[in-house]
Amino acid sequence: MTDRATGGLLLAAALCAGAAVVSLGAAAAAMLLFPLAAVGAAVWLLATRRCYAYLGFALTMWLLAPLVRRIVDWQSTYHDFSPVNAVPAVVSLLAFPWVLGARRRLHRDVAALFVIAAGVMLYALAVGVVRNGPAAAGGDVALIVAPFVLGLFTLLVPDDDERVRAVVRGLALWGALLLGGYAVVQFLYLPPWDEAWMIGSGVGNLGEPVAKEFRTFGTLGTASYLAQVLCAMLLVLVAERRTALQVVAAAAGLAGLGLTLSRQGWLALVVGVLVLLALRRWQVLRPVALAAGLFVVLAAVGSPVVERVTERFEETRTEGTEDSSLVARYWFQAQVAPQALADLDGSGMGSTGRAALVSGGSHLTVPRFASFDSGIFESMVRYGSLGAIALFGALIAVAVRSAARSRQGSLFDAACAAGVAALVFGMLFQDTQRGAFGVMLWTLLAVMGRAGPASPGGHDHAVGGELVEQPAGR
Repeated sequence: MTDRATGGLLLAAALCAGAAVVSLGAAAAAMLLFPLAAVGAAVWLLATRRCYAYLGFALTMWLLAPLVRRIVDWQSTYHDFSPVNAVPAVVSLLAFPWVLGARRRLHRDVAALFVIAAGVMLYALAVGVVRNGPAAAGGDVALIVAPFVLGLFTLLVPDDDERVRAVVRGLALWGALLLGGYAVVQFLYLPPWDEAWMIGSGVGNLGEPVAKEFRTFGTLGTASYLAQVLCAMLLVLVAERRTALQVVAAAAGLAGLGLTLSRQGWLALVVGVLVLLALRRWQVLRPVALAAGLFVVLAAVGSPVVERVTERFEETRTEGTEDSSLVARYWFQAQVAPQALADLDGSGMGSTGRAALVSGGSHLTVPRFASFDSGIFESMVRYGSLGAIALFGALIAVAVRSAARSRQGSLFDAACAAGVAALVFGMLFQDTQRGAFGVMLWTLLAVMGRAGPASPGGHDHAVGGELVEQPAGR
């Protein structure tokens, strides 16, 4: 196997497809064999220094493993904590030893951001182990630290900047096509494994487990995950050079994003588009015009996709009693803000979100902390207000500086900067550092941190002392 991201992607897809087939006759065996095979494949790719294949493999696992979990559960029974769910995190955490031995010239601001994030996360992990227990803290390691480690690997280990950029271009293209396409099929026909998962998990914000009556979540776990991930992919997709593939992938991604009915995802995409327009990247107008034209055509001929999206717009526009989610989010943030701001030291990892439920949630000071409506305040509860403010300050500074640098760079640089801006904006609603959110955030930041602005010939160069040699582990 050559060291190509496509090879890692195909290997991950083959393992996922194999696990799905095996689960049809032996679900219990698939639940054990799939994690073992995935971890073994990741170790082999890393040990043989196939960095780009490993990146393709790990990124694909974050997108497909939740679907494998649902198929396995469909053939057995619903599992609150399935071993299959841990596969993407374990595969990503395996890269840590390779990160420790790497050196790379980085932009100073991005290097500082990763150092601050590492310090804040290590502190929160130590506090979480003491206050919430190792099991709960470990849950956040899988959701928060693992995407960060994969970002560090992307930042420091591979040698060729252009090949890393090609990996991210491929992730945006094939990811938007796969996630968006599956989301449309899921909405129209609702496969039985997705229906069984909606019933077994008891998720209450997706709608009824009936075709065309729910918010699509694609291969991922929730509509908000899918929305923010597709948003970032669509923005990077603006830089795709193959027009035919770009149009098809953008259409699938936009349809999937619309069917999530996630207003935060829609707003994040608008923010990203505005960033590109502010950077005078007029190429973004082409997919916007195509999307508008497609929407008009579908509306004219009649489409359940357009009808569902239009209905959500109407719910948002009108001030009725049926749609109270915005009011509920406001009151939640008003309630949690004073406590979060006053908590200087934080409650550590395992204190919020799904990880807090691992130990039964007995340590939660506020029951609602298991389900946050604000990524900013959730981070303050986890890291402490001082740590969260330091991390967010660095994130915003890097987003602004990277956008400014991209004026002298390629369209791809600007698209990555827009994707980061959209994900940082998403922190107002969800914690975009975790799970598939975090994978996109830290991967895009890593790509922007590795190289200076691209020259017209496509080669990167340093500008005005912006780069610094960053050691890792030695």
